[in-house]
Amino acid sequence: MIDIIITTHKFQNKLLDTLNSIINQKKIPNLNIYIIDNLTNYDYSNILSKFNEKLNITLKKIDKNMKPGYSRNVALSISKGKYIVFIDSNDVFNDKYSLSNLYNKISKEDCDVVTSKVYKKTNNEIYENELIGLQGKIYNRQFIEKHNIKFNNTKCNEDYAFNSLIKLHDAKISNINTVTYVLNNNSFTRKNKEKYYNDDAFFFAKNSFDTIKNSIKNECNIIKIIMYCVESIIGIYYRFKLITNNNIKTDVTAISNKIFKIYKFLNPNVTIYDYIKSHNLISDNEKKEFNQYLKRTICLTEKLTNYQRKERGMIFNPTDSSVNCDRAKHIELMYEFNHQMLYDHENITIKTLEQQMFGYFDCSSVIEPPVYSSCGCQNVFIGKKCFLNFNITFIDDGKILIGNNVIIAPNVQIITVNHPICHKIGRHNQIYAKGITIKDNVWIGAGAIILPGVTIGENSVIGAGSVVVENIPPNVVAVGNPCKVIRKINLYDEIFYDDNLFIK
Repeated sequence: MIDIIITTHKFQNKLLDTLNSIINQKKIPNLNIYIIDNLTNYDYSNILSKFNEKLNITLKKIDKNMKPGYSRNVALSISKGKYIVFIDSNDVFNDKYSLSNLYNKISKEDCDVVTSKVYKKTNNEIYENELIGLQGKIYNRQFIEKHNIKFNNTKCNEDYAFNSLIKLHDAKISNINTVTYVLNNNSFTRKNKEKYYNDDAFFFAKNSFDTIKNSIKNECNIIKIIMYCVESIIGIYYRFKLITNNNIKTDVTAISNKIFKIYKFLNPNVTIYDYIKSHNLISDNEKKEFNQYLKRTICLTEKLTNYQRKERGMIFNPTDSSVNCDRAKHIELMYEFNHQMLYDHENITIKTLEQQMFGYFDCSSVIEPPVYSSCGCQNVFIGKKCFLNFNITFIDDGKILIGNNVIIAPNVQIITVNHPICHKIGRHNQIYAKGITIKDNVWIGAGAIILPGVTIGENSVIGAGSVVVENIPPNVVAVGNPCKVIRKINLYDEIFYDDNLFIK
């Protein structure tokens, strides 16, 4: 009925206290404990042997170094209980009725989340536990699954983002006025204050932006999204003052600008400063400094040329002269190349045209005419000993990087450009480009289509007619629409070809 999720990384020695606080709980239905270990060699057998007969415990070890959000998502995927409670491996429940108090409230009132008070041991303080952290709460699994709410895989503030999505999806939230959770707060990240403040600011900004994107995608209430945009910018403002790393300042400012642009789009008639004043979201003595912060970091938008926008992967106008300065010359070269004799690879005219037409074309590589390109191949870079067969199409507003020993079959399309989905933006003169990378020793089958932003890893094979929409790892065979990995390339492929024929 209740799944308790415990993530561990550094506090296994405290886990005994956590499990004892669980086993002492009274008047609760069936409990299932899920312990998720993030990349440690800790031996849990001694601890688990003390509880095996009294608690139903599942231990899951993650064999790669991931962040807390990833571990909790793993736990959510393997657990099945109707209700979910999170507890850290260095914390405990306050008393023997903590879980029953939470359970009684959520089951009787049919809530999505119930919060409670939390006792912070380090400073002997009890605080009201709003929907920020995970401590002292119980969640209804049905609500989480219905809205596909997951944790971000970030170093910190992933719990804030998770709870923010729950609020933005109009969860029914209730509260009990008792302490259910004891927070030890011995986190190692907080011992280095400077690093903590920098990480906190960056991941708060990143999680806030991701939450806004997710809430818009899932068509949450616009008024709530607007409020969340404002709350995020205020939260970033307070953290921004503590940042000491200039690179992080730059990153946080860039994310703040994105959130500000979303706010302007959703609420164009009210400036963000006026919105904050009318809702009393910041104290009077902070208003002047906050307004200066807005002008200095958020409200200033950089004026970019269309070429700069294209280079940054932003929407740009492809007909603008700053984008097309060399296009006509390269398309003329392409036209001349396409009218050369087929298979005459040593023709000096062909070799000269290849060098002039492409961004880079190694003299040991071969391409069969005709070739078609939106920019005359000026953004296509081809390495050593490649063979590209006829009728290849490059939509090369973004860079196309092709490594060494690459084979590309006929009628392949490599497309770096995309259009916004919404017709209101104006698709004819609004596009964006994302570069494509094809690494060494790749073979791409006939008629395949490679879409924007894709990287194909070394030694891999793309089946004929495939549509590649996401990155393909190295050393695999991938086929289909959308293109998916079907198997790894292995020793068998070194010995046999075409079922049972020997290579040598």
